[in-house]
Amino acid sequence: MPSFQCLGLMSGSSCDGLDMALCSFVQDQQKWRFQLLDTETVALNPDIHNRIQKEQYSPAELDQLDNDFADWCAEQINDFKAKKELSIDLICSHGHTIYHQPEKKLTLQIGSGKVIANKTGIKTVSDFRTQDVNLGGQGAPLVPIGDLHLFPNNDAWLNLGGIANITTHYDHKLIAFDVSPCNMVLNYIAHKLSTDYDAEGAFAKAGTVDHKLLSELSSLDYFKFRTSKSLGREWVYEHYIPIVERSAADLKDKMATVVRHITNELVNVFQECNIDSSSKKILLSGGGTFNRFLVDQLRSRSKIQVVVPDPIIINFKEALIFAFLGFLRVNDQINVLSSVTGANMDHCAGKIDDANV
Repeated sequence: MPSFQCLGLMSGSSCDGLDMALCSFVQDQQKWRFQLLDTETVALNPDIHNRIQKEQYSPAELDQLDNDFADWCAEQINDFKAKKELSIDLICSHGHTIYHQPEKKLTLQIGSGKVIANKTGIKTVSDFRTQDVNLGGQGAPLVPIGDLHLFPNNDAWLNLGGIANITTHYDHKLIAFDVSPCNMVLNYIAHKLSTDYDAEGAFAKAGTVDHKLLSELSSLDYFKFRTSKSLGREWVYEHYIPIVERSAADLKDKMATVVRHITNELVNVFQECNIDSSSKKILLSGGGTFNRFLVDQLRSRSKIQVVVPDPIIINFKEALIFAFLGFLRVNDQINVLSSVTGANMDHCAGKIDDANV
């Protein structure tokens, strides 16, 4: 399997920017090794940021946004490549999720791979989720195969992003699912406190848990089952945030309550999956790892060893793994596991676009 330099792109549900990670991958005696060669995060421009957070779109608006976001991504790639004098053989783009409703066989990540390929002159892999949804899966989470192969010395892997999602072994197979909303809601409340995010969890730490609000959040149907499942922004804004909004609690108390709810759900999962033990290790990633209060709460309320990696892994693990997914795709290797998504078979996902040169 040839080794070349892959650029992974990730724009997550927190809407805080485009992560770019230039990587290479080598397989040696069935074990994978990676190098993280260069990285950069670029804030979304205000127009793109505002448009991707709309609740409804016409077909024409979606087409335009698909192309405009791809154009903008291509500009960032070209600037990154020129500024750092980089060689890029393959672009692997998650895109940005506009809606994700697998129960209706619907998922859409904008950022046309064809536009990116043509604007950069580099082969591009994109649209990793659609095939899985068409095969009866959730189309998510997709990172578990990267967790398993690139960070093997752990018992579980937890991404504290816009959504908190976990990967672990259970009943002799790898499973993964979205546990609960995370930074998407914490940042929503933070904006009402005139800041982009709750730095180190200071607001939540100053608040008090509102048990009425906590009970309402915990009673949502999503949290009553543990099969393959995934969350989209639309579910969070339709079901979760309205409960937070209706509460009469102080904003800091709301923040504290949401942190408690996140940790409650995570600890429940640890216990149900038999990993709530001091002999087990869980690797954290995602922006929520910088929320010291959230991480401290997780440590104090569970027995598992919580591992906080180097900041570059915290920030760029998802971009790194999408680079890996794209690398597997162009080499016709399995990159989506049915035990994780609920699809009817393991498969190799992603749309490949060659540049018109």
